[in-house]
Amino acid sequence: MINNHNNDILSSSSESKIKKKYKNNKKINQNLFSNDVDYIYNLPEEIFVKILSYLYEGDIFNCSLVSNYWYKVTQSDEVWLNIYKKISFHCQLLKQDYEFDFKSIMKSNDIAKSNWKNGKYKVKVFNNAHSEVPTSIKFTGKYIISSSNSAVKVWDYFKSEGIFTFKTKNPINVMELDIRNKKVIGGALNGFVNVFNLKTNEIEASFKGHQSFVSCLKSNHNSTIFCTGSKDKEIRLWTIDNNQYYTDDDQQENSSLRMIRLLGSHTKIITNVEWCNRNNNHLVSSGDKLIKLWDVETGQCITSLEGSSLNINPSCLSVKDGFIASGGEGNTVSIWDKRLDTPIKKIVTSDTIFYTLQYEPSLDSMVTGSFDFIRCFHVSSATLISTLNHKPALVSSAHYDPEKVISFGLDGIINVWNCNLDYSQSPNPAINNKCNYKIECQPLIRTTHVDETKIITGSYDNTIRIFDFTNDKKDESNKCTIM
Repeated sequence: MINNHNNDILSSSSESKIKKKYKNNKKINQNLFSNDVDYIYNLPEEIFVKILSYLYEGDIFNCSLVSNYWYKVTQSDEVWLNIYKKISFHCQLLKQDYEFDFKSIMKSNDIAKSNWKNGKYKVKVFNNAHSEVPTSIKFTGKYIISSSNSAVKVWDYFKSEGIFTFKTKNPINVMELDIRNKKVIGGALNGFVNVFNLKTNEIEASFKGHQSFVSCLKSNHNSTIFCTGSKDKEIRLWTIDNNQYYTDDDQQENSSLRMIRLLGSHTKIITNVEWCNRNNNHLVSSGDKLIKLWDVETGQCITSLEGSSLNINPSCLSVKDGFIASGGEGNTVSIWDKRLDTPIKKIVTSDTIFYTLQYEPSLDSMVTGSFDFIRCFHVSSATLISTLNHKPALVSSAHYDPEKVISFGLDGIINVWNCNLDYSQSPNPAINNKCNYKIECQPLIRTTHVDETKIITGSYDNTIRIFDFTNDKKDESNKCTIM
């Protein structure tokens, strides 16, 4: 069969499949297999890509069989990027600066999805990666960035080797990526804020940003604004401007890092700062038992919300899709619609303190970590659905998506549960209370990174470990080259 493009020839086998599929529909059959104009071909390619963006992998494969032109468009990265956005729950790759082949990414994710269920992974170990304990880990898509008290190191993820070391006198506690300019922002225990340039391998800026240690650091959706919170109870906004410099009264040095605004303060240490994903100008902070919603353009506090906890702990503030959830010292988790001043839901638990909390409004579910238990809640009904046992150690952090829950314990053990926590479609999804498998990562884990294909940990033995679920061969002897 030949359409109006001279080089677009459909194979006889593919043609027979399509004819068989539509043989009972005379109208479609007449139009499809006539020599009439191919209206899709006459459309701008951008519109065709937009049409394909509503389809999934199987549909895209069927479309690729129609003609050479259809095949060409269905293989474009933009088509597979749209599929990734629909299928990926956290869309973490969109926050990284590496140029991805999203068709290959989707294939890797399919492999990883099966391996997550079956506990198949390969381990890479960076022995003695730092001379001190790693404090923070970031992943750019190609490079792993890790920090400690005396250095920030860059590792090539694919080659498993060290690339560069930034020596610093400022003990970096938290980091964030500037995906626009290939830079890393670091907040230090002595209150300094540093800028590390991954292109030039230089420390581009280093000056005193706070009077006490920087406890939290977050960038907005496109890395144009960075927010720091500190033990000095203040919240500051920063931007990186390559054409201007920041001048301080006590330090007359040129720097690309410029402070935009001092937002305000809490009565105690700032424990969390989170950006609102539905309004890029709104920021949520916690300190003491108050949650404050800020307008970063005006610098005004829009509203203050008082939670049920005496203090809101680090990693116990979740902000997503216009909802805010908080927990800490106390037995209650409060959930707000950020447009309202009073909680829309209070979930009372048997726990007296929370160490980690993650709320996903799209799944209508929430996971909390307290002592040696992970608890899963159905939010609409405010009911406990499942208790996952992490004994004998305390839970330090947790991660979950619609298919699995991962908990990290103070004993260096990682537990993985395969369970469906999507309550948006079914009020009674399947819950697996039994841990599917454990990953030993001795000793105590200090910092983690989790995405669709891997876990990266930094431990108190100064070692960085990568658990890669795209490779189904376990090999804990795989050592990586260090600097």
